[in-house]
Amino acid sequence: MHRARSLGRVIPLRRVPAETIYVADEFTIPELPINTTAVHLDYVGMEPEALPIDPTQLLAVRRNSNHVRSFELQTIDEQPIHQGVDTTLKGAEWARPELRWEDRRKRQVTNTLYHGGMQREDAEAALETSHLLEEWGVHGERIMRIDVPEVLAYQGKLLPARRVVDQMVDATILDRRWKYKRHLHGEGRQPVTVVRTTPTDIRLADVRRSIYEDSVYSQIQVGMDSIGEREPTYSGMQATDPTDVHSFFAEALPYMHGVELSKLEERGYQQRFPHAGNILIDGGLVDLDGIIPGGPPPHFRYLDHIIDGCVTALQATDTWRFQNVAIELPVAQAFDRGFASGR
Repeated sequence: MHRARSLGRVIPLRRVPAETIYVADEFTIPELPINTTAVHLDYVGMEPEALPIDPTQLLAVRRNSNHVRSFELQTIDEQPIHQGVDTTLKGAEWARPELRWEDRRKRQVTNTLYHGGMQREDAEAALETSHLLEEWGVHGERIMRIDVPEVLAYQGKLLPARRVVDQMVDATILDRRWKYKRHLHGEGRQPVTVVRTTPTDIRLADVRRSIYEDSVYSQIQVGMDSIGEREPTYSGMQATDPTDVHSFFAEALPYMHGVELSKLEERGYQQRFPHAGNILIDGGLVDLDGIIPGGPPPHFRYLDHIIDGCVTALQATDTWRFQNVAIELPVAQAFDRGFASGR
């Protein structure tokens, strides 16, 4: 499959000790042994607790600033570390750790996150969803590994994870401190890092003008190739052809995304946050902790996001200047056809 160049910032990684609580069968990252995890720290001098990872062995790439806590892992020659899929690391951004309030007025800390991190209960829910999507044949993200760091960064130091929780709570909560500490010490509140695979890590929201002249078209070609492999009707599309680019965003991508979302609805699930950042460039699904059981959201929510994402992406191409026509209706019609077909 055609792959886009690494069109983002290379993130330096460090390896810290962790407990690996889940790893898929036969899934390995030789540069990241079991019972360690990789993190991004914006300061140095952390040896031996945080050993630098050799960038000639493992690269981490952030495609755009919207990917706050997710990096794509690659080899030094910008190839995937696992054949046929992209491997991403989520929850490894430790640049500005902090305690977040879910509702400051009510002083509720339910579902609190560390900045750039991910909670264990959310990761385990995503793992369960990953297994379901595999069973249902839904195209998209899979959870391959979950690690619980034994240390966390706080105020320029690496400290035992529980001690960091104590210090964050102490600095944030002035009353009934013991209650919140007990809550945050629950196993489900542990910060974790998650390794995921996806057919491609390029999102619909990533397709935008940049300093790289070929970035938009190389990203689009990845989506065209992936969709063409799954749906022969759309095989052979070329990002160098303005007509194909227009058809890709007006028909192929919304159709395939509709197919995947309909598989969720058929089984009583929904994508809670269906924005363009959670739509892969080939229509697949990501953000598994946002895929939850329950009645589907209003259909217009799905439509609004896929229409907005496709219009914005098409505007980032020269095709928009040559074919400045409304695509909102074709996108909606293609999405609805895919939604019906997926059932």
